Amino acid sequence: MRLRGMLLFLAIAAGIALIGCKDDEVWRGSGSASFLEFDSELTPAEAGQVNAAMGYLSARTVQGENVRWFREIFGGVDVPALLGFLEQRLHYILSGNTKIESRVRINAEPVVFQPRQESLLSEEDDSGRGATNLASLWFLKKAVEPEKLQFVINDQLISVESTRIGIIQLGPAFVTAPPPIQVGVLLHEGRHSDCTGGIWKSDILRTREGEDPLGVSCGHLHARCPVGHEYAGLYACDEEAWGAYSVNFIYWAAVARTCTDCPEEERVLTEAAALDAATRILVDVPAMVRGDFGAPDMTSSTEVQPR
Repeated sequence: MRLRGMLLFLAIAAGIALIGCKDDEVWRGSGSASFLEFDSELTPAEAGQVNAAMGYLSARTVQGENVRWFREIFGGVDVPALLGFLEQRLHYILSGNTKIESRVRINAEPVVFQPRQESLLSEEDDSGRGATNLASLWFLKKAVEPEKLQFVINDQLISVESTRIGIIQLGPAFVTAPPPIQVGVLLHEGRHSDCTGGIWKSDILRTREGEDPLGVSCGHLHARCPVGHEYAGLYACDEEAWGAYSVNFIYWAAVARTCTDCPEEERVLTEAAALDAATRILVDVPAMVRGDFGAPDMTSSTEVQPR
């Protein structure tokens, strides 16, 4: 079995380029992020900003009943629904400094990976990366079967049983973004935890050979933005309806339009962020919102499909 190039998939579900400047106010409360386990390499600044984001989410009022598809995506119309969405999909938070390849274990033994021939994120883009969901570890797990693949968190071996393992690595831009943007990033990464419809057998075989999977619904993988796009050439667009950028779009639009206790600058910020997310959705966004592509399917499966 060839391992060359397999780490390529650990970066496919990359976070978005963030907007805004540093917010120095760090929320130090407890409770709302209790379902998240912080890895020991997480810096105090990174941990503080995750707490700030969760505190912001818990403190603001969003009236999701007034935003189409909010209920279908998040399973409800209020803050507890948003927290529930995250709790299903995010479980572990890694530092941006963590070397992912050093944490992968096959049959409890470290794995030696050859360098990737091509990075999915250019150096220029990496500075604006908000976060990365390592849901694609499950592609790797399926590719190495019957061998057992695990990932090390806080010196413990964690089994990779599905894309909803929920391992999130913070990007360089996360700690400098204001909380409403950080929340959108976490919700975006949550969508990457969904393997909607299961995984294709052909994608398992392609992963085994170190090649790019073809499907997008398992992990809702990003595509390269087309020529002429602001992010042309980067894996920063969605070729599907109701992918990760659609989750951003709906959340930020809800904050901009319905948050009754948000200051005006937050409304302006989230409106701009929603518009940016919409530009990354390569299907007809008004048609998507009308329902022409159907309702969002937020399910996740571990089934292997014969394709």
